[in-house]
Amino acid sequence: MPDDDKIKKVRGDTLNTWLKYIHKKWGVNGEQTILKKLKRPNGYKDKDFYPMTEYEELLQWVRIEHGEEHLFQGGKFIVANYGLLGWFFRFLSIKLFLDKIPKSMKEFFNFGHAEVVILDDNHIQIRIYEICTTHDVCKVIVGSCTGALEMTKTPGTMTETKCVHDGEDFCEFTFKGE
Repeated sequence: MPDDDKIKKVRGDTLNTWLKYIHKKWGVNGEQTILKKLKRPNGYKDKDFYPMTEYEELLQWVRIEHGEEHLFQGGKFIVANYGLLGWFFRFLSIKLFLDKIPKSMKEFFNFGHAEVVILDDNHIQIRIYEICTTHDVCKVIVGSCTGALEMTKTPGTMTETKCVHDGEDFCEFTFKGE
Protein backbone atom coordinates (compact mmCIF):
# COMPACT_ATOMS: atom_id res chain seq x y z
CA MET A 1 0.00 0.00 0.00
CA PRO A 2 1.44 3.42 -0.94
CA ASP A 3 2.41 5.97 1.69
CA ASP A 4 -0.56 8.19 2.56
CA ASP A 5 1.25 11.30 1.30
CA LYS A 6 1.76 9.65 -2.11
CA ILE A 7 -1.92 8.82 -2.66
CA LYS A 8 -3.60 11.21 -5.11
CA LYS A 9 -6.26 13.16 -3.23
CA VAL A 10 -8.99 15.75 -3.74
CA ARG A 11 -10.30 18.23 -1.19
CA GLY A 12 -13.55 17.49 0.58
CA ASP A 13 -15.21 20.75 -0.45
CA THR A 14 -14.87 19.71 -4.10
CA LEU A 15 -16.70 16.48 -3.29
CA ASN A 16 -19.28 18.33 -1.18
CA THR A 17 -20.02 20.76 -4.00
CA TRP A 18 -20.63 17.75 -6.26
CA LEU A 19 -22.97 16.35 -3.61
CA LYS A 20 -24.89 19.65 -3.71
CA TYR A 21 -25.21 19.32 -7.49
CA ILE A 22 -26.40 15.72 -7.15
CA HIS A 23 -28.91 16.76 -4.48
CA LYS A 24 -30.19 19.61 -6.67
CA LYS A 25 -30.61 17.36 -9.72
CA TRP A 26 -31.69 14.02 -8.21
CA GLY A 27 -32.76 14.87 -4.67
CA VAL A 28 -31.93 13.23 -1.38
CA ASN A 29 -32.22 9.80 -2.98
CA GLY A 30 -29.46 10.60 -5.50
CA GLU A 31 -27.22 11.99 -2.79
CA GLN A 32 -27.78 9.00 -0.49
CA THR A 33 -27.20 6.58 -3.37
CA ILE A 34 -23.77 7.98 -4.21
CA LEU A 35 -22.73 8.32 -0.56
CA LYS A 36 -23.66 4.67 -0.02
CA LYS A 37 -21.72 3.65 -3.14
CA LEU A 38 -18.69 5.60 -1.89
CA LYS A 39 -19.09 4.13 1.62
CA ARG A 40 -19.24 7.65 3.08
CA PRO A 41 -22.57 7.80 4.95
CA ASN A 42 -21.49 10.99 6.74
CA GLY A 43 -20.12 12.72 3.64
CA TYR A 44 -16.92 14.74 3.61
CA LYS A 45 -15.22 17.44 5.67
CA ASP A 46 -14.50 20.47 3.49
CA LYS A 47 -10.82 21.04 4.26
CA ASP A 48 -9.77 17.39 4.50
CA PHE A 49 -8.39 15.45 1.54
CA TYR A 50 -9.83 12.17 0.23
CA PRO A 51 -8.62 9.58 -2.28
CA MET A 52 -8.95 10.72 -5.89
CA THR A 53 -10.51 7.34 -6.63
CA GLU A 54 -13.64 8.49 -4.75
CA TYR A 55 -13.90 11.58 -6.97
CA GLU A 56 -13.43 9.40 -10.05
CA GLU A 57 -16.10 6.98 -8.82
CA LEU A 58 -18.54 9.84 -8.15
CA LEU A 59 -18.00 11.24 -11.66
CA GLN A 60 -18.34 7.80 -13.21
CA TRP A 61 -21.66 7.32 -11.37
CA VAL A 62 -22.92 10.69 -12.66
CA ARG A 63 -21.95 9.78 -16.24
CA ILE A 64 -23.34 6.23 -16.22
CA GLU A 65 -26.55 6.95 -14.32
CA HIS A 66 -27.37 10.40 -15.73
CA GLY A 67 -25.25 11.08 -18.83
CA GLU A 68 -21.99 12.70 -19.80
CA GLU A 69 -23.65 16.13 -20.17
CA HIS A 70 -23.98 16.23 -16.37
CA LEU A 71 -20.18 16.17 -16.00
CA PHE A 72 -20.07 19.40 -18.01
CA GLN A 73 -23.08 20.88 -16.18
CA GLY A 74 -21.67 19.80 -12.82
CA GLY A 75 -18.39 21.52 -13.65
CA LYS A 76 -20.29 24.75 -14.33
CA PHE A 77 -22.20 24.31 -11.06
CA ILE A 78 -18.97 23.83 -9.10
CA VAL A 79 -17.49 27.13 -10.27
CA ALA A 80 -20.68 28.99 -9.37
CA ASN A 81 -21.21 27.26 -6.01
CA TYR A 82 -17.77 26.59 -4.55
CA GLY A 83 -18.37 28.55 -1.36
CA LEU A 84 -16.64 31.92 -1.11
CA LEU A 85 -14.60 31.12 -4.22
CA GLY A 86 -17.76 30.87 -6.34
CA TRP A 87 -18.94 34.22 -5.01
CA PHE A 88 -15.52 35.77 -5.67
CA PHE A 89 -15.40 34.53 -9.29
CA ARG A 90 -18.48 36.60 -10.13
CA PHE A 91 -16.42 39.77 -9.74
CA LEU A 92 -13.32 38.72 -11.65
CA SER A 93 -12.39 39.25 -15.24
CA ILE A 94 -11.58 36.07 -17.11
CA LYS A 95 -7.87 37.00 -17.04
CA LEU A 96 -7.86 37.32 -13.25
CA PHE A 97 -9.71 33.99 -13.04
CA LEU A 98 -7.10 32.37 -15.29
CA ASP A 99 -4.28 33.81 -13.14
CA LYS A 100 -5.77 31.99 -10.16
CA ILE A 101 -5.97 28.57 -11.83
CA PRO A 102 -2.46 27.27 -10.94
CA LYS A 103 -2.90 28.14 -7.25
CA SER A 104 -6.48 26.85 -7.16
CA MET A 105 -5.48 23.47 -8.62
CA LYS A 106 -2.88 23.09 -5.84
CA GLU A 107 -5.60 23.80 -3.28
CA PHE A 108 -8.14 21.37 -4.77
CA PHE A 109 -5.72 18.46 -5.36
CA ASN A 110 -2.60 17.26 -3.54
CA PHE A 111 -0.90 16.36 -6.84
CA GLY A 112 -0.34 17.69 -10.34
CA HIS A 113 -0.23 21.28 -11.47
CA ALA A 114 -1.61 23.70 -14.03
CA GLU A 115 -0.22 26.47 -16.16
CA VAL A 116 -1.86 29.17 -18.23
CA VAL A 117 -0.43 30.22 -21.58
CA ILE A 118 -1.74 33.48 -23.03
CA LEU A 119 -1.24 33.36 -26.79
CA ASP A 120 -3.12 36.62 -27.43
CA ASP A 121 -6.24 38.37 -26.09
CA ASN A 122 -8.54 35.86 -27.79
CA HIS A 123 -6.57 32.62 -27.39
CA ILE A 124 -5.58 31.26 -24.01
CA GLN A 125 -4.53 27.73 -23.09
CA ILE A 126 -4.80 26.01 -19.74
CA ARG A 127 -2.49 23.03 -19.39
CA ILE A 128 -3.28 20.51 -16.69
CA TYR A 129 -0.63 17.99 -15.64
CA GLU A 130 -1.59 14.71 -13.88
CA ILE A 131 -4.97 15.87 -12.53
CA CYS A 132 -7.06 14.55 -15.43
CA THR A 133 -6.96 10.96 -14.19
CA THR A 134 -10.02 9.99 -16.29
CA HIS A 135 -11.92 11.42 -19.28
CA ASP A 136 -14.66 12.31 -16.80
CA VAL A 137 -12.33 14.74 -15.01
CA CYS A 138 -11.54 16.36 -18.39
CA LYS A 139 -15.27 16.92 -19.04
CA VAL A 140 -15.65 18.55 -15.62
CA ILE A 141 -12.76 20.93 -16.33
CA VAL A 142 -14.33 22.03 -19.63
CA GLY A 143 -17.58 22.66 -17.74
CA SER A 144 -15.80 24.57 -14.98
CA CYS A 145 -13.96 26.78 -17.47
CA THR A 146 -17.18 27.38 -19.40
CA GLY A 147 -18.89 28.30 -16.14
CA ALA A 148 -16.11 30.81 -15.42
CA LEU A 149 -16.64 32.37 -18.86
CA GLU A 150 -20.34 32.72 -18.12
CA MET A 151 -19.80 34.13 -14.64
CA THR A 152 -17.34 36.74 -15.88
CA LYS A 153 -19.58 37.50 -18.89
CA THR A 154 -16.72 36.69 -21.25
CA PRO A 155 -17.87 35.79 -24.76
CA GLY A 156 -16.07 32.78 -26.16
CA THR A 157 -15.71 29.03 -25.97
CA MET A 158 -13.56 26.57 -24.06
CA THR A 159 -12.61 23.26 -25.66
CA GLU A 160 -10.27 20.44 -24.82
CA THR A 161 -7.50 20.49 -27.44
CA LYS A 162 -5.10 17.89 -25.99
CA CYS A 163 -5.68 14.96 -23.66
CA VAL A 164 -3.41 12.60 -21.75
CA HIS A 165 -5.91 9.85 -22.55
CA ASP A 166 -5.08 10.34 -26.23
CA GLY A 167 -1.33 10.02 -25.59
CA GLU A 168 -0.47 13.68 -24.91
CA ASP A 169 1.82 14.76 -22.04
CA PHE A 170 -0.90 16.98 -20.53
CA CYS A 171 -4.50 17.98 -21.01
CA GLU A 172 -4.95 21.32 -22.69
CA PHE A 173 -8.07 23.46 -22.67
CA THR A 174 -8.17 26.35 -25.11
CA PHE A 175 -10.23 29.52 -24.78
CA LYS A 176 -11.18 31.20 -28.02
CA GLY A 177 -12.71 34.63 -27.54
CA GLU A 178 -15.39 36.12 -29.72
